[in-house]
Amino acid sequence: MKRFVILILLLISLIASASQAQADRFVLFLGQVDGHTSLYSATLDGIVTPLASSDAGDVLLYDGDSSSASFVTKNGDGALTLHITDLNSLATTQLPLGSLDPTRLVLTEQAVQLLARSTENKPTLMTFDRVTLAPIAQRSTQRSDSAFTIQAQGNWVMAYNPAGALDVFSLPTIDSVNFELPNVAYSTPVWSPSRGQLQFIGGTSANPNERFIYLMDFDASTTQRFPLPAISGANIQQSQWSAHGRYILTSSRQVSGTLLLTDVTNAAQTTISEPGFILTPMGWSYDDSWLLYTAQISAYSPTDLFAYNVITSEQHPIHDLIHTPVTVRWANDTNEMLVLAQGTDQMIGVFTTEAPSFDTWQSLIPSVDGAIVQSSIQWTGTTLLLEYDGALLGMDTATGVVLRLAPESITVVANSVQMIG
Repeated sequence: MKRFVILILLLISLIASASQAQADRFVLFLGQVDGHTSLYSATLDGIVTPLASSDAGDVLLYDGDSSSASFVTKNGDGALTLHITDLNSLATTQLPLGSLDPTRLVLTEQAVQLLARSTENKPTLMTFDRVTLAPIAQRSTQRSDSAFTIQAQGNWVMAYNPAGALDVFSLPTIDSVNFELPNVAYSTPVWSPSRGQLQFIGGTSANPNERFIYLMDFDASTTQRFPLPAISGANIQQSQWSAHGRYILTSSRQVSGTLLLTDVTNAAQTTISEPGFILTPMGWSYDDSWLLYTAQISAYSPTDLFAYNVITSEQHPIHDLIHTPVTVRWANDTNEMLVLAQGTDQMIGVFTTEAPSFDTWQSLIPSVDGAIVQSSIQWTGTTLLLEYDGALLGMDTATGVVLRLAPESITVVANSVQMIG
């Protein structure tokens, strides 16, 4: 631990202005001062601005974009207030809320959308105009074990419960969508990251043992059904989307050596199979061309990390002779990856490597002790955010310059950091 602290102090001593490429990016985060939690913005050259006044109470949750930040506060009397702040003028609009237990806030181009639990413990969705906070609509589910899930672009919301009941509503008015839904669902429906599409594994009442991947497109008002040729019955795990929604990836508990890729643009299906190994998907490149997955003989055996190109069927191990990957993050605009890796000396370092060879590793942060593995890391390819033990550091990866973005007087709330831009 001392080695890590010394390293951070050395890096902070390199403070300089952020590069021009970083100029349009900034960070939102929750920070604590004397037990009070507030919302802050920080430029990548370390200028911190409080966005919530201290008399508003503690900030419970927030969401932001390039122009505004919306957040919910709770004062000492338990009163809740919804806020939206213009990040240029810092003008704030407020709206008192009723007796609710807020769980998530989503800011979209059209509205502020608040997920909460009502006094009857029913999941409740409320939408507000993002400029005036005037209420638009409100809806609660009939069952307390249901949940609302908002589509990434904020055009649709799904209500789903473990019994399989599924409803979809348009936003921000929360109007019911007239759409025929399959009657048997075996996995939780999941929104596409790029379109108004839901995917899940389901069946039919006529033959409940036969299962399919269902794709429901609410933008196009269509439903597609894809077979599960090698994965069926109780083996099914949750299927998942690729980073930009071109592929649905399905794996099996018992057929552990099989990953099934379904291309939703042409219905083509590809199987990645390594009999005798447990394959676990780890993530996708920014353009959906590379899939990361690990292979293990058992849950307790060493883990190997592979990259598979879904276009060319190339497969590459991701490691060099000295370092073994621990955590991997793709950049959001290139085929470069950030790798937390453990060296032969058991120390952890931060490196970058690039597709398709993954054989040239560039060190960003020298090897330090393993505590850095537990840190929250965000990365764009030019900016690295490292959250560690209440501190927030930003690195310009082009120059290697590191700056402490939040002063020592502010303790950053773990996993509350959001990079904008």
